[in-house]
Amino acid sequence: MVALFQGRTVKEVKVILERMIKVNHWSLGGDNKARLSQLFAFLLQYLDDSVDPQEPKVSGSVNCIRSGLTKQV
Repeated sequence: MVALFQGRTVKEVKVILERMIKVNHWSLGGDNKARLSQLFAFLLQYLDDSVDPQEPKVSGSVNCIRSGLTKQV
């Protein structure tokens, strides 16, 4: 996940996440529900890895992911 987002703008990260969620939407059937669960777990790990506990500010990419998750739920 880190390699996918590395070097991308906040806007590009948002588009990538939106497309991943739409392509794997649970209503499309198959094992998409499991894929979305796995994507969610990866995103949570990415957020955890991206936030420096010593730095109270959150990076733009992390804010993008947070806003994307709340809009999709």
